[in-house]
Amino acid sequence: ILNSYTFTSNIVKISRELLTDEGFDVNSYLNEILARRLGRAMNAKLSTGTGSSQPKGIVTAASDSGVTIAADLPTLPEMQNLYHYVDVAYRNENSCWFMNDASWKQVKQMVVNSNLIADSQILSGVRPSFSEDGNTGVVFGRPVYINNDIPSTGSSGDKVMVFGDMSQFKIRLVGQPQLLRLDERYADSLSVGFILFHRMDSNIVTSSTTAFAYADRA
Repeated sequence: ILNSYTFTSNIVKISRELLTDEGFDVNSYLNEILARRLGRAMNAKLSTGTGSSQPKGIVTAASDSGVTIAADLPTLPEMQNLYHYVDVAYRNENSCWFMNDASWKQVKQMVVNSNLIADSQILSGVRPSFSEDGNTGVVFGRPVYINNDIPSTGSSGDKVMVFGDMSQFKIRLVGQPQLLRLDERYADSLSVGFILFHRMDSNIVTSSTTAFAYADRA
């Protein structure tokens, strides 16, 4: 059962002078800053939320694969073990990898047969991509998505990498984001406040412990 929890962008104050300045596109500015703030607040809980009075994040919901990344650089066997921990039924078109950008950098620095993985696509099944199309790369045929709310590989015990079938992790968004304009609250400072909020929840929807899993840091 999914509930709903309210997330906000926090208040952004804009002077009345700026609101009436025809030389500045204040609507585009507000849309950008409010959406970014709200998205970051929601993504933090979608990643590591506890599930207690807040959404359960993907890292929290993932099963322990038993894979521990023992060194600063992950190894190909460690990534293979995480990949194969997930049941073959869930290694499908919905499966993907999530990791911090620092972790992805380290993946790209792994060495296979004394060659960087970027030069060993056939051997490793890991294909870093340097394009800016939002798909940062592929590991064993499945896309890698960067999520900086997942811990990096710096601290012992951090859950640094998640792989699995993301169709088994559901996000409930209630209605559309709502924008409030606060004209009176900051009237004495000749400013107007704006705040964007949205309600949502998330959780795993399968009892399987092999639908998606994490690797942690030694």
